[in-house]
Amino acid sequence: MKTTFCSLLLFFVGIAAMAQTGVDGTILGVISDANGGVISGATVTVTNLDTGIRKTEISRSDGSFEITALPSARYSISVTFAGFKTWSIEKTALTIAERKRVSPVLEVGQVTDKVTVEATTDLIQTENAATGGVIQSKTIQELPMNGRDVVSLVALVPGVRYGGKAFTSSCADGNNSSVQGLGHRDDQTQFKVDGVSSNAVCDEGGTAIPNPDTIAEFRVQTSNFSAENGRNPIQITLVTKSGTNEFHGAAWEFLRNDAFDARNTFASGKPKLRQNQFGVAGGGPIVRNKTFFFGSYEGTRINKARVYNSNTVTPAMLQGNFAGLPTIKDPTTGQPFPGNQIPADRISGASKYFFPYILLPNAAGNVFKANAAVPLDVNEFNLRIDHQLTQKQRIYGRFYHVDTPQTILGYQPSIRADGDTHSYSIALNYDYTITPSTLLNLSVGTVNVVNTTTPGCGTGGPCSQIGKENLTAAAGIQGFQTAGREEWIGLPDSVSFAGYAGFSSRGGWGDPSTFKSQSINGNASISHVRGKHTIVAGLQYDHLYLLAAHGSCCSKGTFDFNGQNTGNGFADYLLGLTSSSNRDYPIHSFGMK
Repeated sequence: MKTTFCSLLLFFVGIAAMAQTGVDGTILGVISDANGGVISGATVTVTNLDTGIRKTEISRSDGSFEITALPSARYSISVTFAGFKTWSIEKTALTIAERKRVSPVLEVGQVTDKVTVEATTDLIQTENAATGGVIQSKTIQELPMNGRDVVSLVALVPGVRYGGKAFTSSCADGNNSSVQGLGHRDDQTQFKVDGVSSNAVCDEGGTAIPNPDTIAEFRVQTSNFSAENGRNPIQITLVTKSGTNEFHGAAWEFLRNDAFDARNTFASGKPKLRQNQFGVAGGGPIVRNKTFFFGSYEGTRINKARVYNSNTVTPAMLQGNFAGLPTIKDPTTGQPFPGNQIPADRISGASKYFFPYILLPNAAGNVFKANAAVPLDVNEFNLRIDHQLTQKQRIYGRFYHVDTPQTILGYQPSIRADGDTHSYSIALNYDYTITPSTLLNLSVGTVNVVNTTTPGCGTGGPCSQIGKENLTAAAGIQGFQTAGREEWIGLPDSVSFAGYAGFSSRGGWGDPSTFKSQSINGNASISHVRGKHTIVAGLQYDHLYLLAAHGSCCSKGTFDFNGQNTGNGFADYLLGLTSSSNRDYPIHSFGMK
């Protein structure tokens, strides 16, 4: 019997550890009279001041009450009981997943009399031992954010560091935000939007996170949070805005321009920068006090320039002439080349083949200088619908989509890759207050990302053969067949010679490449208040999927020339004497967690 009881206890504790209660908050407390005696049977009413939706509860025998499944918003609270004046708080803010405790003290009198309390909550909250902080709507709207990534505001929480946002990554996921704190790695932060997971499958960054004008607020928890929060030591929970009984809207544009910048010391001119972020957002009622909508659009247009400032070989060096440079030696004899000149018949045919791809100087001092445009266009769409089925049942759904096409430049402006990232996220939440002390929460969501890079050619430059012919094999270098790697051909992945700019086909990471990731997750929990205790049990489901096909590190070969044979890296290249070389097969991978 004892063994059976312990097994059952461990079973239910295990279930509770996986529970998920969503992002809604709770208003709770104990009602008493002026003498400190508890009052049972009092009517407690909370009203959402934005939507007009009300929830009521009768205080229990010990005077306690707990009204659950309340979305973050502004609320009024009133308590009535025969023979006592009405106690009320006209306005108090309930933040994301907050358990707000109030202590109504009723005075003898008529119910029609009203006592309004200015202090909104108890100063000391004992409902939650978690540490961290809440970033509220006012903070989001008023503090500046470079790039308008709302996650950057985690820096306001002690011990937490914002790592930046990447529009592309070496994984399947783009538009990722990185957060690190309290000594943990940046892949150990759990992101949730509207109660469902929003972690990138590959590198665990925060993805599919809407623009700041769509986020109502978010909570950062760094320790002592309850088991239902998830698997990572840092928790970031965001909730999007919902519509209200009044129509509200906003429009914005943020501008950055190189006209306001100073010139880079190493650039021939000021690199171009045109960054515009603009959008609209708004919401309101579909059916007053029942159904609401909120939507937004944000566009980002970034047109900046990459600065090229590279030391190059000289045209004379292509002919083997190293006059005026430190002495180069003949590796076959160990003696200097006469006149510091490599004989023409000693220059490798494979090296000559790639001469058209080698950077030559276009500025004084044997330097290649250029500014090349790097455009980036981002379009983001959001829509949320809230519906109050009954006083006890509420459902809402959210849709998010973002498209991020961009240009990725290689070692020179004419070598590039075209990248594109499509992401969309769907979340659905359902709350059912079965009894005043029992709440059911169901949520399900998905995040899907498709990231592609394809080789491309800019205007001008010797790139017409990139991705069409195995130039490594055409140069006479053995061992780089195209069978099985027809998509990954062209220039070698990289050719480097110490002290001078080399060349490479790699405009993007492993181009051409395709990454597809999908995260499907769901939560079901039921919580029950019994006296001074709250019992929570539930289940969490996660399905993570990743499909990748890319060029890997060295599918077209890498070749390094460090000068160990002649004393000059480019002289080693002309003679075809590598210090190291590498090759690999393209990667076709499939992963599931």
